[in-house]
Amino acid sequence: MLPIRTLIVAIIVCALFTTCRKYDLKNPLIVNCKVLETSERTLQYNQWGDPISCTYKINPDETGKPTFFFVYDSKRRLIAYHGFNDHYLTYNTKGQVVADTMIQNYGGQDDRYSRHLYYDHYGRIIKETSIQYHTGMPDPDRPPVWEEETTLYNYDNRGNLIIPGVSYDDKTNVNRTHPAFQIIDRNYSLNNPVTNTTYNAQGLPRNFISEFLEQEAVFDLVYSCDGGGKK
Repeated sequence: MLPIRTLIVAIIVCALFTTCRKYDLKNPLIVNCKVLETSERTLQYNQWGDPISCTYKINPDETGKPTFFFVYDSKRRLIAYHGFNDHYLTYNTKGQVVADTMIQNYGGQDDRYSRHLYYDHYGRIIKETSIQYHTGMPDPDRPPVWEEETTLYNYDNRGNLIIPGVSYDDKTNVNRTHPAFQIIDRNYSLNNPVTNTTYNAQGLPRNFISEFLEQEAVFDLVYSCDGGGKK
């Protein structure tokens, strides 16, 4: 048995390193902030603080600028969202999305995909399988071949998604302001990719060079924190 002093030192050392920390995703709202807008889009929320729409500021709903709509069940779980494509989500008994049925009809083609999601013991997505099972534009000369694709998600010891060439800051990842953002962008990282940006008082970045609601990078982020005004 370790002496008490040695045990205390071991506990302190463990607390100083991320690899010893518990990765808690049960309450992703680690900051009480909402994303109100980016340089291109504006978000609206319901009375519970859940996003219900995301609209382009200029020429909304023209080609390439769909309005996103979010649908929830009585448990406030995201069960569908509509933007570039339509997504319908199925949950397991742990409250995790395990199936994402995607209908790709933005261009009128009606292609349909069945996606299945798998998690690690921290509740992060680590694998996704996807297979197309229907096409609305069949080619009689080339019958479709349905092949399953697999995507793996790996995390470093700081809890960030491993992406070649990407390093991270030590601030709060934008997607952690709401679980809907995490599932949509398949990103459970704790921190943000490093970029030339400033941060608000809660450690959230003004610029975010990673996907946010299926947009590759977002700039001039505006937040509402702790029920206050824009920050």
